Amino acid sequence: MLPVRPIDRDQVEIEARAKTLWGDPREEVVKYLMMQGITAAEATEITAGLFAERVKIVRGCGMKKIVISFPLMALPLVFWIVCAVEFHMVPLKIWAFTVIAGIYGLYCLLKGLIMFLSPGSEPGDVSDK
Repeated sequence: MLPVRPIDRDQVEIEARAKTLWGDPREEVVKYLMMQGITAAEATEITAGLFAERVKIVRGCGMKKIVISFPLMALPLVFWIVCAVEFHMVPLKIWAFTVIAGIYGLYCLLKGLIMFLSPGSEPGDVSDK
């Protein structure tokens, strides 16, 4: 028979938070907490709080992407106007690089909107966002 070891509740919650932020499903986190000796009702309550924290982090990352996207999308237009007014010509190779930045800005806007409006659909580790 295995000896019963007392659970370190703080360590268990830290590991459950890590599992949540790494993208483990809700059921796996509840199962882990229950295997560590926490009751089902309490494990469900803790998991709900952890997933609310994950949603807040994903939404914050989405908002950051949205804010970054606007200057990137405006860059080609601003560059075009400045070059046309100041120099009366637009160097197309340089402008092409600004267009690429604008396309990346559009990607950031779409990705940020998805992250902000539907944070539960973001798979994987939150630190990668």
